[in-house]
Amino acid sequence: MMNQALRVRMKVAHSMTVDLLGTTLIWTSVDGSQTDTCVGGFRQVGRDDLAIINAYGSETKVITLSTATTAIVPAQFDIFLAHGLAYVVQAVHEIWLNDDLIGYGCYCRGR
Repeated sequence: MMNQALRVRMKVAHSMTVDLLGTTLIWTSVDGSQTDTCVGGFRQVGRDDLAIINAYGSETKVITLSTATTAIVPAQFDIFLAHGLAYVVQAVHEIWLNDDLIGYGCYCRGR
């Protein structure tokens, strides 16, 4: 189990990485009633991500959000706009550091 100081450092490191290397995204809820701008990590899946490719396809993008910088809780079929393209969330998983929720990973499809 991590001590509290190391936990805080890891949470800050995760948040900083997403903020510094991330992409500006516009999020819209599935029903269209909520919208927000956030920064998220954005990547294309590769050959090493066979489980993701088998589940969601080879064109899947993974968007990572940090809970430290945004209050967005993504859900299936939400839409993210990035680089002028729309990406629809197919699945969301929570990212935990011991018992602290530090982010969300969204498997998305779109062009």
